[in-house]
Amino acid sequence: MESTRSPWQRGPRPPWITRVAEGHSPASSGRSQTQRAAARRSCVKKLELGSLRVLPSSSMLRQRITEIDQQKEELKIELQLEIALLQGELQTENSQLHRHTQKLQALQQEVRRKGKHRKTDRQKERESLEEERRRVEELKGRFEEKEKLIPSQPESQRELLTLQLKQEREAMEAAVRAFEDWE
Repeated sequence: MESTRSPWQRGPRPPWITRVAEGHSPASSGRSQTQRAAARRSCVKKLELGSLRVLPSSSMLRQRITEIDQQKEELKIELQLEIALLQGELQTENSQLHRHTQKLQALQQEVRRKGKHRKTDRQKERESLEEERRRVEELKGRFEEKEKLIPSQPESQRELLTLQLKQEREAMEAAVRAFEDWE
């Protein structure tokens, strides 16, 4: 009878259990011995499978909760260690970045300083070059003036002027060569 079953039992009741519960013999169904054995094995399997669906006991649940809490704590500790390691790496990277930034700034200042020195050195060189150019032009101008004066001078002074012009020409040519080399 279906009403005699307790509420904790699940699934359909095997037929041989129903027959025994109703007072009939398990063999009275008219089945052969092998059929009844197969039916029993099937019922046992169903009961075993049904028992797997039964909820675990409260002590097992508490133990599982404790295990999960312990795993949670272990993971929490692992995460804290990982965070600490990452923070340490970040701090190291930041300090290296700071050092490299300082080196870069120092190098940039040195480049600017050398650039200023180069500009002033170039400017001084240009000024010296211009001064030398004026001096060479002045020498050429004086030489040409003296050269024009030779024909108008008396014979006695011409030899002396020619000798002076020769010396000035050599000095002027040396100055022109030096100027051209410098340029």
